[in-house]
Amino acid sequence: MNKKVWLINVLVVAAAAGCQQAPSFTQQHPRAALLTQGIYPPPAVQAGASQNVYVYDDSCDRVVLQTATTQPTTIDLRDAAAFGGSRVLFNVNLSHHYSIYSESNATQAVSPAPTPVPSPAQTTPVPPVVPTVSAPVVSQPAATKMPAPVVSKPTTKPVDPQIEATKVYNRGVDEWNSQKWDTARADFIQAKTLGYRTGFGERSPEDFVKRIDKKIAEAKAAKQQAGASKLATQPSTRPAK
Repeated sequence: MNKKVWLINVLVVAAAAGCQQAPSFTQQHPRAALLTQGIYPPPAVQAGASQNVYVYDDSCDRVVLQTATTQPTTIDLRDAAAFGGSRVLFNVNLSHHYSIYSESNATQAVSPAPTPVPSPAQTTPVPPVVPTVSAPVVSQPAATKMPAPVVSKPTTKPVDPQIEATKVYNRGVDEWNSQKWDTARADFIQAKTLGYRTGFGERSPEDFVKRIDKKIAEAKAAKQQAGASKLATQPSTRPAK
């Protein structure tokens, strides 16, 4: 017989598609002690004699692996060969958090409760019953309370920043098509500030701003050139000598 004798019970409680909620692990195993915690895959752990080792999925509230050992040993929970190639247990969701517990599987002797000894019955004298005359009770109508008026508070739904960013971006595109450079530039800068995510085939707000700056510079240069040409073609008004 090998020096390391393991009884492996694989408990797959949930598949990768979803998790079945279960009672808390500490409620089911009140004597279990926490060994370590982290994110999958679990590391090697030290197990004592007659110890059960549980890998508990904190994200789904269920045990994904239980191993038992009859003597102190190191259990490498990352070794798939040790568990018959059942590495799929740790691929349920690699973003989940796990907790590893150890619990002694030795039976504890429970002392029987003492049997109660019945005490002898004691007789006590019963006093004579004296009839009493009670005064008539006059019932008064209970005061009725008017219910307090219910004041409904308006619920304000938070605005999704991406919806507002998309609205501003689309408005900037319309202004770009209408050659309203100044207002389009302001809208594209606001869309960038709101964190607009560019869709497939769309130009980014930064690209639109660069193009608008180029358009404004070209229009300004053309205006200056047209003014210079106009001055050059005007006839001179100075009197001839």
